[in-house]
Amino acid sequence: MESKIDEDNINSYNSFKVISPSSTLLSSLSSMSPPPSPVSPSRKVMKKSEETNTELPSDMLETIYKKLDFDELFQFGGVCEDWRKVHKNERENVMKSRAPLVIQTSSYAKKIYFFFSISKHEMYSTKLANFWRLSYLGFSSGSVIMENYQSDKILIMNPFIRRKIEISTRSLISYPIPSSCNVTLAFVKGTQDFIIAFLCKSNFSLDIYDSRKSSWFTYSRYGRPFMIADLVVLNHTMFFITNTAKIGELRLNRNHGKELFLELKNAPNITSSTLRLISCDGNLLVVNFRPRIFLEVYKIDMLRMEWVRLESLGDFALFLTLQRKCYTLRNPEKWGYEKNHLYYINGESAKCFVYSMENELVKSNMPYRALPASSNSKSKLYWLDWCFPNERDEIDYSIMQ
Repeated sequence: MESKIDEDNINSYNSFKVISPSSTLLSSLSSMSPPPSPVSPSRKVMKKSEETNTELPSDMLETIYKKLDFDELFQFGGVCEDWRKVHKNERENVMKSRAPLVIQTSSYAKKIYFFFSISKHEMYSTKLANFWRLSYLGFSSGSVIMENYQSDKILIMNPFIRRKIEISTRSLISYPIPSSCNVTLAFVKGTQDFIIAFLCKSNFSLDIYDSRKSSWFTYSRYGRPFMIADLVVLNHTMFFITNTAKIGELRLNRNHGKELFLELKNAPNITSSTLRLISCDGNLLVVNFRPRIFLEVYKIDMLRMEWVRLESLGDFALFLTLQRKCYTLRNPEKWGYEKNHLYYINGESAKCFVYSMENELVKSNMPYRALPASSNSKSKLYWLDWCFPNERDEIDYSIMQ
């Protein structure tokens, strides 16, 4: 049951286009075929240099590179060897400087996902091969993760570095259910090996694929031996939280025991299957949230081994979804967000709801309205997930044994 890796398969796999906010956007969404993006000055320099074989100094190349859009980054790397080196050396830093995106699609989409920047009011479209009949499971470690029921495969597709991995699901007892699935992809430190965990809330199961062993195993099923509410990677270790607010370290074996759980003081009396576990600046955060009903945020103090209730997020903002992976962002003003606020999407509409730490609805962002009733298209737009392109979770494989 080997996983198949396909790297830099640019033409058959995907392509990015930038769609500027205009009236043309609605017509492009209805046909799911975006208009050509305008040619940027940086792209003109690239084209001229490629045609004339002009050598540019490295500092100028780096300046140009930092101003390019997603698709232009890959064109830049394909000009020549010197440009390819700049692409390789600068890509990670450039991705870290980009604003968080929201993944958006349409109910009738066949090949295209949209990545929307709330702060820049720009939308990037990307074509994913074999998109039709694939079900979206989640976004983790820079990758869109989808399932093909007909071919019994999981597809892990990173549109930002153009890398695709396929995993067979034939030995799974039950398939992940898209509407209730929370996916965590983590690479083994220093390698391209990985584990991927599928937490399904509908049957309270956790299935894990280990690429080193090319095999699946079921960690829990129907809430036995305990009901897991969420997963997160921190300090190269994968942690989980149960519906009774117990926190433990995940192990890649079937031996469950009390030694997995952290002995923490001042644990709150909470029972909820929607508890969220989030990595934040080297700490674990636990969020218990229901819009306008309750909002509780706790930090797990690993030095004192205790729960600490937070009244403020300080310089951070929270980014939550209904079922899927959640994030924090330091100094969010840099990307057009507000600190000490919670940004929430529920996957059912094209809105992003902004809440204060008092759980008051501050505003809702809906930059692009759904198609008008007079439109011939039946497509309905909705947001699926937060997308942090630069995030890459890594684990220490020896710790998890």
